[in-house]
Amino acid sequence: MRTQTWWLTLALLSPLAAQTDEATALAGLQAGDANARVAACLTLQRIGSAAAVPALASLLGDPAVAQAARQALEAIPDSAAGAALRAALATTRGAERVGVVQSLGARAEATAVPDLAGLLGDADPLAARTAARALGRIGTAAALTALRGAPPSVDPTVRAAVADGLLLCAEQLLASRQTAAAATVYRDLAAAGLPAHLRVAALRGLYLTDRDGGLARLSAALQGSDRAARQAALQAAADLPGTAVAATLAKLLPSLAAVAQVDLLAALRSRGDPAVVPALLRAQQHPELAVRLAAWQALGELADDKLLAGLADRAAACEGAELSAARLALTRLQRGAVEAAMIRRLPAAAPAAQAELARALASRRAVAAVPALLHLATTGAPPAALRATVALGELADLAVLPALVKLLASASEWPLLDAAEQAVAAVGLRAGGGDGPAATVLAALPGAQPINHGALLRAAGAIGGPAAVQAVRQALDEATPEVAAAALQAYAEAAPPSALEDLLALAQRPGEALRRVVALRGYWRLVALLTDRPAAERLARVQAGLAVCERLPERRLGLAELGRVHLPAALALAVQQAAGEAREEAELAALQIATALLGSDRVAAEPVLRRLAATGAGDELRQRAQAALAELTQRAMYLMPWQVCGPFREPGRECQALYDIALGPEREPADPAIHWQPAVSPPDPLLFWQVDLGGLTGGNHCLLYLRTRLEVPTAQPARLAIGTDDGIKLWLNGALVHANNAVRGLTPDEDKCDVQLRAGWNELFVKITQHTVGCGATFRLTRPDGQPIAGLRVAVPE
Repeated sequence: MRTQTWWLTLALLSPLAAQTDEATALAGLQAGDANARVAACLTLQRIGSAAAVPALASLLGDPAVAQAARQALEAIPDSAAGAALRAALATTRGAERVGVVQSLGARAEATAVPDLAGLLGDADPLAARTAARALGRIGTAAALTALRGAPPSVDPTVRAAVADGLLLCAEQLLASRQTAAAATVYRDLAAAGLPAHLRVAALRGLYLTDRDGGLARLSAALQGSDRAARQAALQAAADLPGTAVAATLAKLLPSLAAVAQVDLLAALRSRGDPAVVPALLRAQQHPELAVRLAAWQALGELADDKLLAGLADRAAACEGAELSAARLALTRLQRGAVEAAMIRRLPAAAPAAQAELARALASRRAVAAVPALLHLATTGAPPAALRATVALGELADLAVLPALVKLLASASEWPLLDAAEQAVAAVGLRAGGGDGPAATVLAALPGAQPINHGALLRAAGAIGGPAAVQAVRQALDEATPEVAAAALQAYAEAAPPSALEDLLALAQRPGEALRRVVALRGYWRLVALLTDRPAAERLARVQAGLAVCERLPERRLGLAELGRVHLPAALALAVQQAAGEAREEAELAALQIATALLGSDRVAAEPVLRRLAATGAGDELRQRAQAALAELTQRAMYLMPWQVCGPFREPGRECQALYDIALGPEREPADPAIHWQPAVSPPDPLLFWQVDLGGLTGGNHCLLYLRTRLEVPTAQPARLAIGTDDGIKLWLNGALVHANNAVRGLTPDEDKCDVQLRAGWNELFVKITQHTVGCGATFRLTRPDGQPIAGLRVAVPE
C-alpha cells in the first residue's frame, strides 16, 4: 500500500513540476544572454507543451537561437508546433528558413507538403534540396506526388536531392507493405540516369520489390559488367527473402569472376542460411586465395558439427593466410555440438588434423577436452602431441599437473620438452604457484635424465616458492653441465631479492662466460625490483653490478637501472659511464636523473643538461635536454627543494576540521622523532617545480607539512604565488602569513601573499590539508612587481 501511495503522489506531482519547469524555461527565453536562451530551449525540447509554442516561434528568425528553438518545436507533439513552423516559412530567410524546412521534415509534418512542394523550384538550391529531402521524410502519397512533379532543375545537386526524397518515400512504402507502389518508384529512378550511389540504391530497391523478376534481374546484374547494378545486386542478395534465393545465388557462384565470388560469399554469409554450405565447400577448392578465404569465413558461421571432420582435414592441408582463416573458422563454429564433435574426432584424425583440432579446442577454452588432449599428448605423433601439450598448458588445472610433470620428465625431443615445460609452469602458476605445485615438479627430479632434470628445474623455478628456489640453488653445483646451466637460468629468473649478493658473486665466479652473463642478468632483474628501497641502496647495487659488467648488453641493463636512481651521486656515475662504450645509454640515464633532480638539486642537474643539450648523442636526447632547460627557465621562480613529513590524522576529523588542529611538527614542543624526508615531484620530470604529496597521504583526510629555507642578500618585500590541493597555512620565520581552508584541485599561483623577507636565511613552514584524490603544492616567489629576486638561494634544512 505504501508503494502504491508513493506512485500516486509522483503521478500527481509530476505535471505540476513540469509546469513549473516550463514556466521557468519560458522566462529564460526573455534573457538577454543568447546562451541562457539556448539553455531554456533545450529544457523546452524536453518538457515543452503547446503553451511554449508562441514564445519559441518568435525566436525562429534569430540566428543566435533559431536552431535550438526549432529543435524544441520538433519535439513538442502538439499540432500547434507544426503550424508555427509552417508559418515561419513565410517570415524567415536564408539559413533560418532552411532550418525550418528541416524541422518540418523531422516532424513528418504532412500538412506542410504544399508549402514544401512550392520550394522545390526555389532559386536557393539549398532550400530546394532541403525541401526535397523533407518531403521524402514525410513520405505520404501527397509528398510522393509533389516530388514526382518537381520542376526540372539545372542544378545536379537539386536533382539528386529529389531522387533522395523519392528513395525515402519508396522506403516508407516498402515498410508499409505497399510493395508494388515502391517498385514503381524504384523502377523509375533506376532508369533516370542518376549518379552512381543513387542508382545503386534504386536498383537495390527494385531487386527487393520486383516479385516477378527481381531475382532474375539480380542474377543478371551479378554476371554483368554494370558496376552499379552489381553493387546493388550484392546488397540485395543479403536481404532478399526466401530459401529459393539462397539456392539460386549458390548455383550462380561458380560462374562469377573471382572478385564477384568474394563479394557474393560475403552476402551469403550475412544471410545466415546453412543451405549454401555445399557451395561454400566447393569454393574452398577455388584456385584464387581470396575466394578460399571468403569461403572459410562463411563456413565459420554457417557450417555445423557434422562437417567438422572434413573441415579439420582441410585446415591441416592449408598454409599461410588460408591456414589462419581455417583456424579462425574452426574456432568460430557454433552450429551443433561442435566441441563434443571435436573431442570425438580427435583420436581418429590424421596427426596434422589432430594438431588443428587441439589448437581449436584451446582457442575455444574447451576444458572438457583435457582428458582427450592428455591422451594425445602422451601417445600421439609428434606434431599432434606437441600441439596437445600446448593446449593443456592453456586448459589444464592442478589435477592434471602430475601427468604433465610425468610427460616433462620423459620427453626426449626438444619441441615437446619445451612445450611440456611451459605447460607445467603455466598450470602451476594458474594454481597459485608456490611450494604446493612446485613440490609435484621437484618430486620428479630423482632419476631424471640431464635434459629433463634441467627442464624440471626451470619449470619449478617459474612456479616459484622457497622450496623451488632452494632446490634450484642447490643444483648450481651439479656436475652435469646441462643441469647446472638450467639451474642457473632458473635461479636467475626466480630468485627473490635476498639473492642479490649471491647472484653478484656468481657473476664474478671464474669459469664459463655464459654463466656469468646469466647470473648478471638475474642480478639486474632483482635490482629492478628494489623500487621501495632507499635510493642510496639502489645506487650501491647499481655501482656493484656495473663494476663486474664485461659486455655491453649487461652494461646497458645496469645503466637503465641507474637512470631510475635520482641522486647527485647517480648523476655523477652516469656522466662517468658516458665516457665509455655505452655512451648513448649512459647519457640517457644522465638525462633522466638530471631532469628528476631539477626540483631538488639544480646546481648539479643544470650543467649536465646544458652539456647534453649541446653535445648529447642523438637528436632526440638533445631535444629532450633542451626542453628540460626551457622548462627550468620558465619555472625558475618556483621554490625548490622541500622537505615533507606526515601524514597526520585525528580519528573522526575530516580535512577541513583538521585545519585548525596542531599535529606533528606544528605542536609545541615539536616531537624530535618526526621524520622529515625530501619531497618529490610528479612522475612527469618536466613538472619538477611541483611538490607531489599524493604518494604520502595513505588515504584521505589528513595533514602533511613542508619546510624549506630561503636566503636573500638584503631585507626586501616579496610576493608568494601559491597553489595547493587542498588547504594551506603558511608561516614565514614563525609568523602566519597566509591561510586558506580550501577543498580544491591544484591550480598553480591561485593564491597570492605579500611577505617581508629578512636579510640572510628565512624559514618557510607549510601545512597542507588533504581531502580526497590527489595532494600537492606549488610556490613561486618574486619581487612585488613579478620580477626575479636577485641572489635568491633555496635549500632544505640540514
